[in-house]
Amino acid sequence: MIRPRLKVIKFHPMAGYPDCLPLLAWQMVLIQAADSTRSIDPVLAAARGSDLFFHQIIYNSGRISLLFLRHIQLSYNLLAIHWLGPKSIACLDTKEVLHLSDVRTNRELEVIDLSNVGLMYNSAQFKGLATGGNVSPALALAGAAACYNTVVSQGNQLYLLGGKSLHGISARAWSDRISYLTSMQRWDEAIELAIEGYRAAAGRHRRLVSSKDRILRMYEEYLSVTKKTPELCLEAIVGCLIEIQEKQLLWEELYDRLPTTEHYLQIIAKHIECDHLDAVAPSVAQVMCEYFWKKGETTRLENLILKLNWQCLDLHQVLTICRKERLYRAQMYLNTKALGDYTVSLTDLIPQIKLETDDLHLGNCVLVYISSCLAGRGYPTGEIAPETIPTVKHEVLRCLTVIHSNKAPEDELPYPYLRRLLQFDTRETLNVISLAFQEKEFNGELGLSQRQRIINILLEILTPEHATWSQIGALLNFIAQQIASRELPENELLLEKVVAYLTAPTDVPLSRREHFEREQTWLELLCSNCLDHMPTEQLLDIARQNRCYHVAEHLLERLGRYEEIFDCYLLDEFRRMQIFSYISQHASDTRRQIYQLVVQNLCQLVDINCEQAVRVLVDGFMRYLSHFLQLLEQAAVPERLFRFLEALLKQSVQLETTDLEQYLELLCQYRPEEVIEFLKSNDSYRLDNAVRTIKRYELNAPLIYLYEKQGDYQSAYAVAVETLKDAPESSAEMCALQVSALCTRASSVLTESDREQLWFSLLHIVLARSDLTTVTKNILHSASEFVDLSKLVQLVLTSSGSTSTGNFGDIKHLLIGMLSNSAYETLLLQTTSRILGNDLHAMLARERKIAMRGLAVKSIKCIVCRARLYNTERQPIVVMGDCGHAMHQQCAANFCTVPVETPNGTDGNGGAAQSVETGTGKASVMKRLKCPRCDAVVVEECSIRTPECYVESGPYANDSSTDKGPSTLKLSAPPRVG
Repeated sequence: MIRPRLKVIKFHPMAGYPDCLPLLAWQMVLIQAADSTRSIDPVLAAARGSDLFFHQIIYNSGRISLLFLRHIQLSYNLLAIHWLGPKSIACLDTKEVLHLSDVRTNRELEVIDLSNVGLMYNSAQFKGLATGGNVSPALALAGAAACYNTVVSQGNQLYLLGGKSLHGISARAWSDRISYLTSMQRWDEAIELAIEGYRAAAGRHRRLVSSKDRILRMYEEYLSVTKKTPELCLEAIVGCLIEIQEKQLLWEELYDRLPTTEHYLQIIAKHIECDHLDAVAPSVAQVMCEYFWKKGETTRLENLILKLNWQCLDLHQVLTICRKERLYRAQMYLNTKALGDYTVSLTDLIPQIKLETDDLHLGNCVLVYISSCLAGRGYPTGEIAPETIPTVKHEVLRCLTVIHSNKAPEDELPYPYLRRLLQFDTRETLNVISLAFQEKEFNGELGLSQRQRIINILLEILTPEHATWSQIGALLNFIAQQIASRELPENELLLEKVVAYLTAPTDVPLSRREHFEREQTWLELLCSNCLDHMPTEQLLDIARQNRCYHVAEHLLERLGRYEEIFDCYLLDEFRRMQIFSYISQHASDTRRQIYQLVVQNLCQLVDINCEQAVRVLVDGFMRYLSHFLQLLEQAAVPERLFRFLEALLKQSVQLETTDLEQYLELLCQYRPEEVIEFLKSNDSYRLDNAVRTIKRYELNAPLIYLYEKQGDYQSAYAVAVETLKDAPESSAEMCALQVSALCTRASSVLTESDREQLWFSLLHIVLARSDLTTVTKNILHSASEFVDLSKLVQLVLTSSGSTSTGNFGDIKHLLIGMLSNSAYETLLLQTTSRILGNDLHAMLARERKIAMRGLAVKSIKCIVCRARLYNTERQPIVVMGDCGHAMHQQCAANFCTVPVETPNGTDGNGGAAQSVETGTGKASVMKRLKCPRCDAVVVEECSIRTPECYVESGPYANDSSTDKGPSTLKLSAPPRVG
């Protein structure tokens, strides 16, 4: 007979209440893995209470395994779960409500109340009918909620056994569910379900067609049902029609029957902005443009126009709106796409660019438009037809370089369009031209001549009479870049103009960007050997005169005069911070003489950036730090020396005592509020010198700290009292508490008489001031710990400030407060002592329990000598604790005892001193017993004072010292193995 063999593959604990039984159901499901592979595997649904788990059963190479898929936390407790197909699962809760849920999305599809079914519970197994009804209370409780055999499923049908009837529930198909939802007027859910089904049919043509037909039938039902409420679920139905690509239905009856189009237009606009629609009916587009124009949302209208196909627009209407509302991007888009004219936008819009205002929108739009056209790209997006790209580039370039515009006035200067763009933003216009030069039309012999022509036009426009020095400089930088990259034909006259610009001194200070561009032009020409006809020394002098120190650095590197490069960084106001990187990089290069230059310019380096200067000096020249400090001290600028010392301390540099004291003096001078923190964080200064320095600057708080550190509490108290007497009312309370804290610290050191004198002098001052009444009780409480209470009460009664009549009632609140604080502290001390005692008792009991625990001996032979543990000589036996290994006492003493170093004394070999017997007694030292088998270690007062087993007559039986050791186990027979 073949018997099945039970094997646990995976276990999953499922905790729950006793009346919530575990549930299990399985179904073959199509599962798609992360790598897009699909497989049909059984999926187990296991549940208990409100927790539902899904596991996939995988069979691979003869091995079965379970893969956890997901966990769902439900809002109800479960009675039964059953699969109704591979996508749906039915969950029956304890309130007899059936929930149909989608497994993939965990969305609840439908809910049915089954309370009228009269579902049967407590089957024969739970009633124990086979055993005469004898069941346990747990089984009886579980049976009250058990419906394993009264709720069953078959395919997509669920059967429920009631008290008088049998009920069947079938899961509706996708089309039937849509019909049900529409019949219940739940149009939102029906449309959402329809869209989900249509998307799920993607890739399967026949199913996609049938799904689309079903949605169209639903749409017809929607039109017939919502005639009186045409805006019901309008947004959902519009999205559904767009999803199934039936966009023409949007402009038919759905649009015509609307009483107002405002909501409809907002929905259509949203879909256009999300790129779901690129065309609408012309009549709808006309109404939409009019609606947003009158509403004042011109920016949104422009974005809609740019996303729509121009063929659905009323060009006259849209262009009129664009001109009136200055929608320049939409105007250029329509001119190019609808009219196919790429120059009319330039001729119409460039003259409208205003140079005096801050409105840069039009000029920037025109520059982007020109850049797109010259690069062969559409505006604002897309591409130009390949066959028209050369024509577009030629027309745009011809328009820009036209000598005069149409209907030009007599005083119009040549090249009006390009001139206006250069006046608007010279640098960005040149950038657009530079990008255009990279196109293939500007390569070859014809292209180079075209480049030269444009350069000549630019030079003709930007003359000193009609342009600023900044504009001319930007042009010459542009030309120099073209020359350096060999993208212009050789032209000595043009090169001379560029060199003259670079070498001519400027009357107007250049901005940082202009200065950088000028230097970059120099460097590009030098690297491309375009300035080889000029002597290097002459170029170096010109660079220094024009403050182009980056160029000077390049020339000095070429000449090998490395020691002069240091000054180029110091003199360059834009690159001074880079000098520290230069020092770090070349600190070890003897040719550059970095150390000598640092010494000469140390003060200037510290002024540039003290923290960076300290960093590079510490990294590269730490051994010369004392010399640097001497140089700064000789410079007679205390603030610079102070910043340098402060940066050194931030770098965690250990300073000499004299340097620290010098920093302390400077700190008292410049930042007195930080003195006390410095004193607390450093201890390398001399206290006497620090006290003299603090006294000189009359800083009381640091002086009190130093006196207290010296142990001179009398002087510290004197200074603190003087501070309290001079303190204003706003800070008097804080000052009094600080003095009280000082007295508290001093009380642990001073004698009783000095202590009372200190506290009573403080109390005389505090009780005499009316502005310190709020802290008087705290100070009295602090004083009560160190002075006699009767004297303290007498002081309070006789003080003129605390009471005017000498009656007890005047100080009653002070004394009651003191007594209540004392009672509270007494209670706190008692409670703490009780808790500590309980903890100590628990620890002692635990340790005693461990010490009293028996030891198991696993061998009948000594692990050292291999002789029997119990022999005729009846030698004592030593057991090594939990490891179970045992040995003779003599073997342990001879071979396994290692001395432990103790502070009492050591032997000549560095180990602990041996036990010494004297006439007065025996002195024992700590020794360590090490098991040779498992390296277990026991440290005891003597090598034999470990947990041991011996007989009555052993040599240590009468040793009085064994009373102090751990408990022993006396054996009269060999220990039992195990």
